[in-house]
This record gives sequence, C-alpha cells and structure tokens, in this order.
Amino acid sequence: MTLPPSTPSVAALETQSISFNGITVKVPATWKQAAQEGTYVDIEEPTDSDRWLRLNNVNGESNSRNALQSAENNILKKTCDGGYTRISLADAELAGAKGAQLEFTCTPKGMAQRHGIWRIAVIAGKSRHLYLQTWESTYEKDKAVFDAALASFQVG
Repeated sequence: MTLPPSTPSVAALETQSISFNGITVKVPATWKQAAQEGTYVDIEEPTDSDRWLRLNNVNGESNSRNALQSAENNILKKTCDGGYTRISLADAELAGAKGAQLEFTCTPKGMAQRHGIWRIAVIAGKSRHLYLQTWESTYEKDKAVFDAALASFQVG
C-alpha cells in the first residue's frame, strides 16, 4: 500500500518557514523552534512542548522502512512502556522521494496516550525525517500541522 501525498486540512493556517540542516517546511506561525539536538530539531506548540514536529537529517540510513522498524523496536516500544500499537507502516513519499511512514499510538508509563506519525525518505544521500508526536486528544488538530509541513517539505 502506498499512501497518497497529504494536503493541509487547514487552508487558512498562518504559517512561517522553518529551515534546519537543508530542510525547509511551513508550520503554524505560533509554533516555536526548540534548540537543536544533534541531527534533529523540534518545532513545538507554544503552550505544550509535548506537542512537537521534528525535522531530522541522518547519515547512514539507506532504507526508510528499515529505519522506521528499527526506531519502533529500539525506541518506541521501550519508551511506550504503558502500551504501544502500530496503526500502519506503509510506503509514502517525502518531497517527491520514495520512502515510508509509520503511524502509531504510544502510552508512556503514567502519562496519557500519545499519537505519532513519522515519515522518512532518503534524499540526496541522507535520510530525511518528518515526525509528529502529540497527545491522542490533540492529534486531529496537530495532524494539520504535519500535513502543512509535508506539503511544503523541501530539501536544498
């Protein structure tokens, strides 16, 4: 199954461009870029830093699906010690390049359920990531942020 490109569901969203390490996306004007953490940066909802969109550039990942399966097994299943459920893992495009997308729910111990969507494609020799993680209760609203970033995702 290949997922179609997403389109923003909030057409009137006032946006700003955020650039990080060769990636540029549009996000809501109110969301704020956090400090860079190695190969990635988070763009956070201003009233809740646990609602974030992540841009990441990684060397050494040559297969998007394998990278997502590795993250699922080595990071997500361990940090979601209150429960982890894969919703889907499918082929998907990022900036016109073939890649993969993982959607999941995660319940960290003692916390409310979270919902994530993580898309990766290898572009110009680097693995490029667009990753949203938020609360289940705000997922539909925050998915519009992911969709806008996805529609505007550029490398160069």
